Amino acid sequence: MSTFNNSSVKEVLESYKQRLIDRGNSDVGILESWRLILLSALTNFNADIHIFQTAVAGEL
Repeated sequence: MSTFNNSSVKEVLESYKQRLIDRGNSDVGILESWRLILLSALTNFNADIHIFQTAVAGEL
């Protein structure tokens, strides 16, 4: 997992968490599951890109 992915997801979710709090919604527990889903999606996307790049380079 790249540091960029981790920090990007954290930044987006922290921003959204603050918006929820500003609107009076203190139930932000779902954000942790969103964080895991986003990190998983980004990780899988990066793996898919690597497989594609390897295939294009003729290494598969």
